[in-house]
Amino acid sequence: MEFTIIPEDTLQIKVWDDHNTKFWKDKWLRNFTLESKYNRLFRPDSNPDCLVSDRISNLNGQNWAWTRIPPDSLNLTSLILDLGSVSLSNSNDEWTWKIGKDGLYHVSDVRKVLDDFHLPSSSYHMRWNKYIPLKINIFIWRLIMDRLPSRVNFAFKGFDIHSILCPSCSIGGDSRDHTFITCHVARSVWRRIRIWFATVWPDSFITVEEFFEWMESSNDSWSRKVRIYCSIAATLWWLWRFRNDTLHENDAVKERDLFDNIRLSSFAWLKARSKLAPTWNTWLCNPL
Repeated sequence: MEFTIIPEDTLQIKVWDDHNTKFWKDKWLRNFTLESKYNRLFRPDSNPDCLVSDRISNLNGQNWAWTRIPPDSLNLTSLILDLGSVSLSNSNDEWTWKIGKDGLYHVSDVRKVLDDFHLPSSSYHMRWNKYIPLKINIFIWRLIMDRLPSRVNFAFKGFDIHSILCPSCSIGGDSRDHTFITCHVARSVWRRIRIWFATVWPDSFITVEEFFEWMESSNDSWSRKVRIYCSIAATLWWLWRFRNDTLHENDAVKERDLFDNIRLSSFAWLKARSKLAPTWNTWLCNPL
């Protein structure tokens, strides 16, 4: 069965004077052509390209021009009933767009339909952060939208893969929430991050949205939030790099180095893009 995001019948002709609309071949009465529904009546018409105004008149009703007697009287009766509600005027024919509230075509309406179809909904609305590199912003956006190339996502899209297990632990499924939240590698890293921050946050998160929502709702000052966000972005980035290296059997990123890499990257990003970074020794002790 053919599937379309925006059905064809969302764009239809609104008939008024019928001097531009073909009676049989245009979709003006319903979301189908009269030629397709009443083909046995269409074939004996002397003018297959006739306009609606050639066949319908407010004064005379239907004006037929058959080359022979129509073979299907039941179809003719059904067609006459379909045309019973048609009334013409002096206005010009126009196209109507069902998706738009005013019946007019707007690019913004199409964009909304496409976004609602392609993008998963998320209660957390990402904000572009100028204190981290562009590629990290893009990575975080893909993470929140669950558009990273995980094994579970590949399987969902129909790819034939030999396993959907997490490359890091081979226990849970290789999904977004597992890789970054519940995998034992991720939990170990987050535990060290909490100790480094010398702060307490819940250890019961099971989804990425829960984590970001908690961070957004915290009462920390703006400067503390910036340092926390940079550190968390670095944590997510290095967890993903470790997952990829493990998947491809590459030892470039080792689990024992994850915490040091996170502290180094987050400090470098903050130092290069703001004046909020403390000294390196202070950063190592507590970034907040």
